[in-house]
Amino acid sequence: MRHTARLFRSALAAVCFVGLQVGVVYAQDWASRTSDDGIYAAGVVSFGQSGVGFVCAARSVQNKPVLDTRRSLSNVARPWYFTAFFSDQLIRPSQSQRRDIEYLVDGYRYRLPVVRYSKPDRAWHAQVAMDDPLFEALERASFVSLRIGVLRKFTLSVSGLGPALQDARRFCAKTWTATGFPAPLGSGLEKISTPFNDRYNQLIAPVPVRLTGGGDDATLIIEGP
Repeated sequence: MRHTARLFRSALAAVCFVGLQVGVVYAQDWASRTSDDGIYAAGVVSFGQSGVGFVCAARSVQNKPVLDTRRSLSNVARPWYFTAFFSDQLIRPSQSQRRDIEYLVDGYRYRLPVVRYSKPDRAWHAQVAMDDPLFEALERASFVSLRIGVLRKFTLSVSGLGPALQDARRFCAKTWTATGFPAPLGSGLEKISTPFNDRYNQLIAPVPVRLTGGGDDATLIIEGP
């Protein structure tokens, strides 16, 4: 989607890409960084130099005219979402979208909603609600791995992951609230002025499917006994 192209290019340009390899446990840290150029404010969470991470963006409170920086307002992602992103050096663009990318967190599999490839930013991305259970799990995680399809699985360090997600969310939340997009009542994130109102999650096997809303979801798949 074109509205986040510059954000992804910025996020990926901030690191020197180091390709992940199957079977290797990566000990690099997760880190967050924030920026505000007057057009939009962004919070980026990245896993070392891997080209893997999450980004949120809000219209800047400075509200500068687009011509001031020659940048488009279409770059601003919708409020109260994180966008998961993956460099095309990690996932080659052999197709335009995928439905087989999962985060495995402490024995649970969270399948991302449809992940689409964008040529302008040379990255894959999928939008997931900030109050989706995926992020609560990631913030508390003691073990995280990334699965791409059935053959590629990467074990990632959890060092810095929780604080990085919290920092980025807090930064975007503050800006959303200041620009007229407060967290809806009952969303669970009001304390930090954060998430949104169409939260949803699918719970699959071994229990019946349960929907808690509508829109882009991370699918939770129960594993183990």
